[in-house]
Amino acid sequence: MFVSLLNRKAESAGGKVVELNTWTLKMSQYDHITEVCTKKPLKQRWHLLGGSNTLVQRDCYSAFLAKNAIENQHKPSRLQEEWATAELLLRRAGLCVEQSGSGERLRLPTVEFKALPSDRIARRKRFVRGHARDVVAAAARSMREPANPSQSASRTPWL
Repeated sequence: MFVSLLNRKAESAGGKVVELNTWTLKMSQYDHITEVCTKKPLKQRWHLLGGSNTLVQRDCYSAFLAKNAIENQHKPSRLQEEWATAELLLRRAGLCVEQSGSGERLRLPTVEFKALPSDRIARRKRFVRGHARDVVAAAARSMREPANPSQSASRTPWL
């Protein structure tokens, strides 16, 4: 049911769904530089690209490989071409870094989640659990879709 819904939504948006065989592609194990699959433990979150000091975040690298898979195969020439652009984007995001050449332990970037202003206000005013449900229900009642769509200048479509 999910796949058929995804297919319909993709078609209505002008796209398509491409199903990949993750078992044969082994995207979290494949290295496009050496063209070798190396099994890694799940806790190993960074992939060292073969023959270089470049570390790339494992899930992002897998997504890169999935995006560039053709007919459920890795095409090394295509991957080499596309990696130049992807590497720059991943470096800007801190998801691709150079490992220290001196053998020092590399400090990998971490994502820091800061509390939203609304979270800080809620903590400061010590809102009690349960009050949010009343606020959400009131907001939902006030935001009902108008009976006549032309009454609303701009609105989000109800799905």
